[in-house]
Amino acid sequence: MFLKEFREFIGLSQKDFADKLGLTQASIARYETDKMNPTTTVIKKYIDIFNANPNFLFLGLEPLVLSLEDEYLSKNNQEIIKDLSLLLPQNELNVELNKILIDKVLNRFSKDDEKSTIMKILSALHLEGHIPYRPFLFLYYTFKYVSENSDELQNIKSYKEYFVELVKRYNQFSIKNDPMFSEKIKSEIEANIELNFTEEETKILLTHPMETIKKLEEKMTSGMVRTHRNKNMKDLFPKK
Repeated sequence: MFLKEFREFIGLSQKDFADKLGLTQASIARYETDKMNPTTTVIKKYIDIFNANPNFLFLGLEPLVLSLEDEYLSKNNQEIIKDLSLLLPQNELNVELNKILIDKVLNRFSKDDEKSTIMKILSALHLEGHIPYRPFLFLYYTFKYVSENSDELQNIKSYKEYFVELVKRYNQFSIKNDPMFSEKIKSEIEANIELNFTEEETKILLTHPMETIKKLEEKMTSGMVRTHRNKNMKDLFPKK
């Protein structure tokens, strides 16, 4: 979520912000560092007191605050959040919202209505048939590696830099690596991450690898999933 960014936009310290919301500073700190998820009641306070745009709070989509023209939309969003909170326990609601965000971010690699950079490259190279699935398979390998080596996330300074470094580490010449990715395609994937992904979006993907993998599997054929699910990821991402 983008709670810290919203507070910084408002220009209040954690203490002053907490006072406005009727919460403790410790709670705000835990929300902003993802150590605790805010309840729907807390999110409603952000909206009611600061006119926060829930689309920004959950997905990082601007504007940060709602204009008068957005008031009707804001009320609709609040009602949707209320309805969801009645249908789902809070932890399940947060999981579902994360799935929406993960799916939205992954869709930047391929859209039906507007081809992504990677898909345009594949088309330009005249790669037909099952080949257009390769970007998803490449990402699938990446997040499988992350899920099996989550300890590497503990000491990184930037999630984007780590993600790009994984792309660079990918061993396209390995015998066990069925689909070969040229340096050109790897470079395009690196550029896509660096130009189109925020640090927060990259963090969401890397810290929720199993949810990301599930979303990727939905975009792959069942045969591809069956073939590639049990590959040894350390062979594909050797440490330098």
